[in-house]
Amino acid sequence: MRHISQHLEARVTALLRWRASRTTDTRRVVTHADAQALVDFVRAAKGKNGANIVIDHRVSRITKVSSRVPGVSVDADQLTISWGSNVGSVVGLGIYTNVRDARTLQRLIHQVDANATPPVDESSSYSLPPDPAANITLMPVSLWRTGTEQAWGPLHEELLARCVAAMRQSSLWCTGTLAVIQRAQLFGGSGTWGEDTDSELSVTARTEDGTASGWSGQAHRDATQLAPERIVHDAVDMALRNRGARRAEPGRYTAILSPTAVGQLVAAMCRSFDMGFFVGPLRYHPSVNGRTIRFGERVLDRRITLSTDPADPEGGDFPYYPDDGFPTRGETWVDQGVLKKMGSNLAWALGLGFYPPVKGPASMRMSGGTTSIAEMIAQCERGIYVHRLGGMAPRNEQACMFYGVTRHGCWLVKDGKIDRPVTNFRFYDSPFLRFNQVKALGVPQRVAFGYPPPPSDFQLGPRVGDVDWPHPPIIVPPMMVGDFNFCSLVDAV
Repeated sequence: MRHISQHLEARVTALLRWRASRTTDTRRVVTHADAQALVDFVRAAKGKNGANIVIDHRVSRITKVSSRVPGVSVDADQLTISWGSNVGSVVGLGIYTNVRDARTLQRLIHQVDANATPPVDESSSYSLPPDPAANITLMPVSLWRTGTEQAWGPLHEELLARCVAAMRQSSLWCTGTLAVIQRAQLFGGSGTWGEDTDSELSVTARTEDGTASGWSGQAHRDATQLAPERIVHDAVDMALRNRGARRAEPGRYTAILSPTAVGQLVAAMCRSFDMGFFVGPLRYHPSVNGRTIRFGERVLDRRITLSTDPADPEGGDFPYYPDDGFPTRGETWVDQGVLKKMGSNLAWALGLGFYPPVKGPASMRMSGGTTSIAEMIAQCERGIYVHRLGGMAPRNEQACMFYGVTRHGCWLVKDGKIDRPVTNFRFYDSPFLRFNQVKALGVPQRVAFGYPPPPSDFQLGPRVGDVDWPHPPIIVPPMMVGDFNFCSLVDAV
């Protein structure tokens, strides 16, 4: 390593060994200074200062507990170094815990560069427009919570103990998942730095005969704000009230949707606000007036506003585009039902001739009202209360139509009262259609999605319907909508 200083080599080696051997640190991801040392090391090893080097470090702890069997905990640690030409990542390198020293890292960097296909062609890349400001200025956000950092210490055991104790006070079979994460990112070219934490606790309760279930969850960036006793109580109460469910005739009903169900629908429709998504209800058919996007048209109920704010105190997101660290700001996608913005990455923005790009919606907030769920039930002559959805998958992307089932609690509403629990339905509907038939809105709140095992190795990106964890914060109200399409019965519990 003749062209890399001994001090830098020693520091990077110490960092890699710290990742492999740490036992007491509550901060599990790299600091800004450590990430910068990695950038300097890769830059020296590659021998070119023009590479856009990105450091991404994500550490999670997922613990599953039950009222009757011992818990299981899985820790995941993913430190990734990637670099590219000008727009988009061209070659990348993942560093895992078996890389313990700087010399091994340097050999891997040279190996990846030597085997890169296709070779980096700087002449074919988009060129960034000149930035009048010498330094990139990011919107100030505060996404790191020391309370979640403590979830790698005594707080983790305390939350699990409180959750199990509450479970054992019930005769139902209860299972729960506590998931916490720390993330840090540094873009070497622009110096963009971001770090955040997140946490979620969800509990499922089932009756002894397996015919009824309930679910409850809470997500918060600060793990000290999680309330295990309340979450367990709500899940158990939902399961007990769901006993004795009988079938109801499928069809179109007024639906009273819990915040969780609304959040799942909003998460499913987010992709439609991305220009890279070639079809969807926000686009015209190619033959209509030569226009592409329905800007300025009403696409949702006038009471609905959808917005993203990186500094949202209940949610928020990194204030930069994830591919290149370019600054972003708060956006209003739908204002009182009217489409205002669509997201695009840098390549799309430059290709379509506009600049700067708009980061597509991830974290999302929906406007609300003041109507409680109890008041919605009192106003409903005949309908279905839906607690949660599951198994959502797209079936007609042009209309944003989804296929799925109701889960963990469904009740028939008659004459302003809960009549009886009913078995689950299969549904086929579009959030764009339902959000155009809004009858009442409640107070927005951040929703939990639950932690499903990822389909392959450790993945953090959103998945349609049931999502990989963590999902960007979604803050939505309960909602009463008309003509929800419950198309058939299903035996799922």
